[in-house]
Amino acid sequence: MWDITTGKKLYSLRGHEDPPVQPLGVPSSPSPPPIYQKQILVLVFSPDGRTLASGSQDTTVRLWNITGKGESTLLQQHTGWTNVLAFSSDGEMLASGSTDKTVLLWDTITGKLIATFTGHINGINALAFSPDGKTLASGSTDGTIRFWNTETGDAIATPIVGHTEWVKAVAFSKDSTTLASVAFNGTITFWDVKTSQKTTRQITRPRDWLTTLAFSPDGAQLASVGAESTMVVDVGRTVNPDSLIRLTDVSTGREVVTFEDNKGISNLTFSPNGKTIAFSNHGNIRLWNTETDSNIDISLLARDDVHKAAHHVHGNGGFELPPGMMPHQMPQISALAFSPDGKKLISGTMEGNIQMWDTETGINLVSFTEQDPDSVKHRVEKAAPDATVATTIAPNMTLVTTYQDPISTLAFSLDGKLLAGGSRKQIRLWNMETGNWGKGTTSINNRKEGREVFHGAEALVFSPDGTILINGDGNGRIQLWNTTTGDELTTLNGHTEGVETLRFSSDEKTLVSAGKDGTILLWNWDKIIENLPEKGK
Repeated sequence: MWDITTGKKLYSLRGHEDPPVQPLGVPSSPSPPPIYQKQILVLVFSPDGRTLASGSQDTTVRLWNITGKGESTLLQQHTGWTNVLAFSSDGEMLASGSTDKTVLLWDTITGKLIATFTGHINGINALAFSPDGKTLASGSTDGTIRFWNTETGDAIATPIVGHTEWVKAVAFSKDSTTLASVAFNGTITFWDVKTSQKTTRQITRPRDWLTTLAFSPDGAQLASVGAESTMVVDVGRTVNPDSLIRLTDVSTGREVVTFEDNKGISNLTFSPNGKTIAFSNHGNIRLWNTETDSNIDISLLARDDVHKAAHHVHGNGGFELPPGMMPHQMPQISALAFSPDGKKLISGTMEGNIQMWDTETGINLVSFTEQDPDSVKHRVEKAAPDATVATTIAPNMTLVTTYQDPISTLAFSLDGKLLAGGSRKQIRLWNMETGNWGKGTTSINNRKEGREVFHGAEALVFSPDGTILINGDGNGRIQLWNTTTGDELTTLNGHTEGVETLRFSSDEKTLVSAGKDGTILLWNWDKIIENLPEKGK
């Protein structure tokens, strides 16, 4: 507690602990890692200012009498993190929302539970009482808003639906007439390309967050990794990914097959024939054949051994780090891409390395970029809210790793002759036909008036004829570049936040972009080409 006039600390309130023993009959929730225990997620004053409510990752709510000796009343019924609170206008009721997908209503005088509201399929992140206190509105990461009668405990009115926020990926049907999109919360929506309207089909999967996902090339299947829970607060989101890859039939929403691995799965990528899924885990790559359930593992070793690879073929099982090696010492894979013939896999790392692998043997073929020794820095702190990568090495001690120019996206041209690698600072192009793969043919830095603008690359795709490289950046811009000269041709504006994905329709007439602003934009590619300046052909 602070005096806002003098800025001096008045006193401290302590009471939230590590995850407590749950009451009888209440299922226990997994304990968060030590670095996250005891964190306070939300603070709300009562209308009269005499009571402070706090919610924590220990799953409890506490009511503090700030006019007395700091005594608190413990409210304990949630099984997930408590990350949103709201008082009624008279201060006699408190609503709490949690990652356990429930809303609880409390009597602030007695501390007793009045009602439990269920119906949301994802975590709760917003609560508001009506002025008379008879209605409570709850918002969730499932994209819905629900209304509750605080006197009867019943759901009232019709839920508000339709919010999607972050669109993570899109895919066209074979005939290019339908577009499938998947939002961060697992909702698959089908759109009529001609009218840009939703069709009658929509599939909702009860996932708080899809941490990584990919559509198959034909758009028929979706591979995804979800999250056990997500904390949504003003400063961002904290996600606990699960260890299961789900392969879903897009048309029905039915899970076709699942694959379990250690936590930390990222960068899901389909092979061109749709039979193999590549993904990463720490400094390892796995090629999983979904038809035969066989695997090839590729291990990127740390530091001086980063260019040496070990591979082996085996059944299901988790990756293992070399004895004595910490996760932060392994190269951190940040992007994967198959060549059009599926015979090669390109990997990019947070350290700035780009390497090519044989998909049949797992052998490293060539390294396109070399790691700069100064590109990775380590420091030890008690906490690291702004860290690029943070690893707990001891209680209350965190190793923070920062990267100067991590690889963010990779893309091949349709004919396989060009490879593009994007990072925070630049985009590089390689000519795969020359065989001199170790040297980039073109570097795009977006220089204007002698000043380098770090636009970054979040998504890359080549035009069907390979003459134009299209980049979606973190600010919502879509930039078109001449692949021969590296000159910028034009910028397409429409998104207000970062572009997540770029893809062409099978008939090559439509470019689709989707982003973190929750919008999907369809671009007429023929008209874009007509309005371009001379491409230097």
